[in-house]
Amino acid sequence: MSSLEPFDAVYFNLTDFEADIHCRIEKLIREDLASNNHDRIAKVVKQLCKDYAYDVHHPYARTGGLIGLAAASIALGSVCKILFFFPG
Repeated sequence: MSSLEPFDAVYFNLTDFEADIHCRIEKLIREDLASNNHDRIAKVVKQLCKDYAYDVHHPYARTGGLIGLAAASIALGSVCKILFFFPG
């Protein structure tokens, strides 16, 4: 699954597809973080919020957006506070 030890798909009751998406987003964010591509990270997070997490008409899209945001926040760890709350 993932190189992240605390993540357990069974504990969160995720399907294989949801767990796969979680791992892909987490990997994407970690790679961008390693290459200091903060603009792309911000675009991914904004798109997850705007297009998925706030979608009130499609509950499955909303759930997927929240799973993606969870993956992004796990990948960012403590860097999340620095990138989004204190940009610049």
